[in-house]
Amino acid sequence: MKISRLARFPHPVLEEFTNDYVKGEFEIGIEIAESMKTGALRVHYNFRLTEETLSKHLAEKKAKACLFITCLETYYNRLHQIDSSNGELEVDQGLLSGNVNLLPLIIAAEEGIILSSDKLHEDFHNLKFHLGNGEILAIGNEFQINVGREKLAPIESIFDMAINNDVPPGQYRVNLDEERITILAEKETYTSIYNMRYTAPGKPILLNSVYLPAVMEVLTVLQQDVGSYQDKRWYKVFEAKCAQENVDLANPDLLKDSQKLLKSPFNRVVTLMQELS
Repeated sequence: MKISRLARFPHPVLEEFTNDYVKGEFEIGIEIAESMKTGALRVHYNFRLTEETLSKHLAEKKAKACLFITCLETYYNRLHQIDSSNGELEVDQGLLSGNVNLLPLIIAAEEGIILSSDKLHEDFHNLKFHLGNGEILAIGNEFQINVGREKLAPIESIFDMAINNDVPPGQYRVNLDEERITILAEKETYTSIYNMRYTAPGKPILLNSVYLPAVMEVLTVLQQDVGSYQDKRWYKVFEAKCAQENVDLANPDLLKDSQKLLKSPFNRVVTLMQELS
């Protein structure tokens, strides 16, 4: 089953982007709770439908409300029936990972349902539509979430270091072609950075002087060419972090988004100065 916003139906569908109905709304508010122990996903939802004819069909069990959940990474593609009120559903561990889409739907639950309403567009006045079981009656706004433990990993964990004497002293380069993002520096600079990583004062300094520019570089490269790196181990964590922080990889705000991904690293410097004063 695949539903596109570009799809057109031979009958009226209540949806934000069509004018099939002149009055009436269908929307679902969603909150996600993810168990980091089991990986199970719990979806809390708040149901709202203001179109009278569709509400009547739901009450009479001629229609049903559903959440269509899809995950390309695990090939999960399933329609979950939900209550036409507030409630929750749970998806077992391991079934979802990475980007997950949730699309609210109202669909016909039996053959021969008759769709007719005075709230339909004038083009549909005096018409009655005889619909089959499974026909879509309403489409809500789609939600996209990111599922998995990757987003909990510290972003520094996807970085590594290596010596490269072609890099000028006091500078560094970023290599994205390995399984971890590799910071390259000549031997003395490498040693200085390496030693600073394991000292309390050194960590906030490195976050701002090395990791912040490195993350900006990663965002710049991915904006231009994301496809070359999707099979790298670091990419999955980085993508999950971006999804969690609402960072658009296709159009990032380099400085602002890099600070979001590193949790406002300058605050670490301020805290350090306060501790030393």
